[in-house]
Amino acid sequence: MQQVEFLSVSKEDIKGSFDKSLHNPDVNLSLIAEELSEFMLTEVAPFVMNSYRDASKSILTKHDGSIVTETDRAVEKMLRQKLLELIPDAAFLGEETAAEHADRATELFESDYVWVVDPIDGTANFAHGIPNFVVAPALMKRDGDKLVPLFGMLLMPADGIMIYNDQDNAYLTDLATGTTEILGEHSSQSKVVFDSGHLIDPYLVWDSKELETVVNFSATLAHAVYTILGKGRAMAVGGRFWDIAAMLAPAEKAGLKLFDADSGTLIDSFGVDDFELSAGKYLWLVKNSLILAREEDVDMIREHLYSSAN
Repeated sequence: MQQVEFLSVSKEDIKGSFDKSLHNPDVNLSLIAEELSEFMLTEVAPFVMNSYRDASKSILTKHDGSIVTETDRAVEKMLRQKLLELIPDAAFLGEETAAEHADRATELFESDYVWVVDPIDGTANFAHGIPNFVVAPALMKRDGDKLVPLFGMLLMPADGIMIYNDQDNAYLTDLATGTTEILGEHSSQSKVVFDSGHLIDPYLVWDSKELETVVNFSATLAHAVYTILGKGRAMAVGGRFWDIAAMLAPAEKAGLKLFDADSGTLIDSFGVDDFELSAGKYLWLVKNSLILAREEDVDMIREHLYSSAN
């Protein structure tokens, strides 16, 4: 991995570039990465870790039966404010407020840019003192009637790492030292596979020559971080839009692609028909089961799925 030093850019230069970028085909991802990295490291990570260490934090239950903490809601509010400063005309989809706008869900596909945020992926882990949780903003760009992944940031404050991308590369930041390195292409021959969608048959894995272990940390984006870093060969994915959005662009820059688990078809964009958009428990659920893997590994991974999923 190659160490990176960001160019020194003033706040005025950044704001001017953002203002101009709204009238250009593409935003400046390098400037977004720099501005958002600073915010995540100096504001979000300390706030989340202070809450993580607080044994008295309240745990609430949402309408869909999942749990939420006040930290989830506070982080989403922090990120919404910051992200809409960076691109004021962008739409915003956050896990903790999505239900409030369910009747307008399809309008997101009419916006040129959409921020998709999971304020804490792995809330149960966070709430119970388990370090596998991720703060995850993502930027999608409209291409016709589809949304295409443009940028993602995966902050694991308890692990002290952050992954993100710009237009050219994926990067890894060490929170303890503040150093940032370019991530090379995923080339791991690991025999670990992560499973967020309960798609992989462990009996097939145990009998496999290619794989040995199925791991589920109950945090899809933690699986994504470890897969991008080569700790796992691939990952099976199921969940809502915010459960996957932030991993897509960094993973692609690291040589990983997203595939339909049933057909093996490459997925590089998302449209209205790819989601459950009726109000209720499954709002923004991705309808198809997915696999994140290198192209040469996807068929092998699909051979280890439960028969009902393949």
